[in-house]
Amino acid sequence: CCSMARLFTAVELGALARAAVVARQAVLVGRLREAGDVSLRPVRPEHLHLTVVFLGEVADARVPDAVTALSEPLAQRAFDVAFGSAGAFPPTGPMRVLWLGVEQGSEGLRAVHAELASRVRRLGIALEPRPFAPHLTLARWRVPAPSTLRPVLDGGQSAHRIIQPVAAVTLFRSHLRAGG
Repeated sequence: CCSMARLFTAVELGALARAAVVARQAVLVGRLREAGDVSLRPVRPEHLHLTVVFLGEVADARVPDAVTALSEPLAQRAFDVAFGSAGAFPPTGPMRVLWLGVEQGSEGLRAVHAELASRVRRLGIALEPRPFAPHLTLARWRVPAPSTLRPVLDGGQSAHRIIQPVAAVTLFRSHLRAGG
């Protein structure tokens, strides 16, 4: 029928935050691999981002409307996000996604998410029903990891806070490939 675009909005990481996140990612992935995990696939450094709204598959004909709606300035003033401890989704049972949580700035992110989600819904684009959980995905498991590895994540806290200023959100189009 028609061509589709896989869209999402996200906060892009600046160079300093990206370098710090990549260092934390390397520590966590290293610990998990030492504990016997072999199916963990880290997100490539250039693909690290903080998703705000996942639009999913949108018909190409509707993309210009989405771009216009999402290009308007945000009501939320600029703020900082600080990344905290590591965790995994789902919160119980076998782990599928390794992430860094947001320990500061989640209120600002929730406000931006609500504003952008409202703009997208006004276009008639349905969004995921699950609540917004601000996080930065570090890696995904090809095969879900046993929950017995969860204690390895407790060492994921760094002595240095990772701060990312948030003054804008970017609309991305992703292309799914066999390798991720």
